[in-house]
Amino acid sequence: VETLASRGAVEVHLPRCYGLRARNDLRADSGSVSLHKACAFYYKLGLSLAGLLADQRLAAMLLKAFSERCWPAVDAAVYGSAMEKGAEVMHKLDAMERELFFASHGMAIAVNRYKERHANKISTSRTVLGKRSASHAQLPDSSPITPRPRIR
Repeated sequence: VETLASRGAVEVHLPRCYGLRARNDLRADSGSVSLHKACAFYYKLGLSLAGLLADQRLAAMLLKAFSERCWPAVDAAVYGSAMEKGAEVMHKLDAMERELFFASHGMAIAVNRYKERHANKISTSRTVLGKRSASHAQLPDSSPITPRPRIR
C-alpha cells in the first residue's frame, strides 16, 4: 500500500475503527473499549496508517490508549486468577496487549515458583565460563548432527 500510495495509484482512508467516534471513545474511557472487536491488530495497523498518512494525532492517541490500557492488563495477569479477572479482561485486548498479558502472567508464575524454591537454580553458562565452545558441545545420541572430530 505504501508504494501504491506514494505513486498516487491508490487513495488511503482511515477505517471506521480509527475515526472520530472511536477516538472519542478511547479518550473517554480506554479500558472499556473492545479493541479486539474493532481490529485484532489495532495498534500495529493504526501505527502503520499513522505513518502512511503522516497523522501525528492518531499515533499520539494510540500511544496514550496503550499506556492507559497496559497496566490494568498486567494487573489482571499478575494479581487476578486466570479464570476470573483475566478472562474478563482478555476479550477486550488486541494482539499486542494479549502478548503483554501472557508475558506478565508467565513472569508472575516464574516469580512465584522462584519464591517457593520450585524453580531451577540459576547457574553461569558454559559459554560465559569459556569451558567449551558450541562446536565442541556434547550432543545427545538421538541428534541427527554429528560433532566434528578434533584435529590436533
